[in-house]
Amino acid sequence: MPGLSMGLGVGISAMRTAFSPASLFRDGSQGVWCDPSDLSTMFQDAAGTTPVTAPGDPVGLLLDKSRGLTLGPELLDEYGSGWTAANTTPSISEDTVALTNGAWRATYSRGFATIVGQSYRLDYGHITDVNGSSPLIRILTSDTWGGTQLVSLSPTASGGSVLFTATTTTTYIYLGANAVASGLVSSFGPTSVKHLPGHHASQATASKRPTYQTDGTLHWLSFDGVDDFMAVPLAATQSLQKFTAVLGLSFRNIAATGMVLASSDAASRYAYAMYSGGGEATARLRSSAATPDVISTPATNNVPLITNTAYDGSVGELRLRSNGTDAASTGTSGGGGTPDTNPFYLGARNGDGTADLFSNSRIYGIVMLGRILTMTETSDTEQYLADKSGVTL
Repeated sequence: MPGLSMGLGVGISAMRTAFSPASLFRDGSQGVWCDPSDLSTMFQDAAGTTPVTAPGDPVGLLLDKSRGLTLGPELLDEYGSGWTAANTTPSISEDTVALTNGAWRATYSRGFATIVGQSYRLDYGHITDVNGSSPLIRILTSDTWGGTQLVSLSPTASGGSVLFTATTTTTYIYLGANAVASGLVSSFGPTSVKHLPGHHASQATASKRPTYQTDGTLHWLSFDGVDDFMAVPLAATQSLQKFTAVLGLSFRNIAATGMVLASSDAASRYAYAMYSGGGEATARLRSSAATPDVISTPATNNVPLITNTAYDGSVGELRLRSNGTDAASTGTSGGGGTPDTNPFYLGARNGDGTADLFSNSRIYGIVMLGRILTMTETSDTEQYLADKSGVTL
C-alpha cells in the first residue's frame, strides 16, 4: 500500500492533518459546522441563487456542512403521476408540461412530505410564457394557488435552482399562470425537489446580512454590531441536554455586550450564549428558570480566540476552554426548562423571536453538536478551528 514505507510518525501526522469536523457527526449527532473559508457554502441571498465570490459580499445563506451537503432522494414524481390538474388538460412531452387556460387559471400541482425547519432545493427547467400567460412556479405551505408562498419563480429560458426552508410537514408545488384568460399557454421544463440535510444559517433581509471578508489567508463572517445576524434552525433542546460548541472568533468591541452565538432567552427555557462584555468572552447557560450559570475567559479586541463550551446535564457541569486550555468550570442547576423551538442566532441574541444584543465580531468557524466530545475529538476540533482563525495553540 502506498505510504507505509514513509514511517509511522509521518502516517500519524498525515492522519491528524486530514481531520474533518464531518467525522464528529457520523454517529447521527445533530448540530452545525459552518466554514466561511469554503466559498461554495455561501450565497448572497437566502434562496441560494447568487454565490459569494469576493470580499465584502453579503452572506444571506451559509450552508451547514455537518451532513455533507449531499442531496436526498427525489420528492416529486414525473409529470402525470401524482400531479393534479385544475382548469386544464396538461400536455406532457417527456420532461415538459404545457398548460392551456380554460375559463380560469390553469394549475398543475402536487404535495410532498417535508421536515419543518429543514432546507430543500428546487431545480427547474425552462419556464416559458407562450402567449401572455405570465407563468409561475410556486412553492406553497398549503394546497392552494393563493396560499403562503415560500418560492415564486417567473419566466426564465434557462431554468435554475433555489433553496427554501419548510414550515409545514406537507409542502406543495404549483405550476400555473397568473394571467386569467382562456387559451393562454404556459410551458414548464423538468422540476425536482430534494432534501438538503443540515441546519443552514440564513438572513432574508438584505440590510441585516453579515459580509464575507478575507485577508488572503484567513476567511470570516463580519458582523457589524448594529443589526447583522443569521438564524440557524437548530432548536436549543436538540443540543442543550449535552452539547459542545467550539468557535473561532474575534471581537472588535470586547467591552460591549454582544452575542456571537445564542439561543432564545425566554424565561424558563433552556438557553445558551457565547458573548462579549467587560473585556471577556463569556459562556452563559440556563438549564431551568433558575439564575443562569456564567463562566468567562479574558479576551482582547481584534485578537482571534478559540472558545470551547461543553455542558453535561447528566452531571450538572458547564466547562469553558480557551485556546486549547481549560479556562473555567462551574456546577449547574441541571434539568428543567421548557422545550425551545426557536432557532439559534449568529451575531445576536434570539430574544424569543426578536434579535437584540448584536455582536461586533468576526466568526472564522463554528462546530456545535449535541454531545460531549472525546479528548481526541476536542484536540482535533480546536486545532482545526485554530488553523482557520490564525491561532497558535
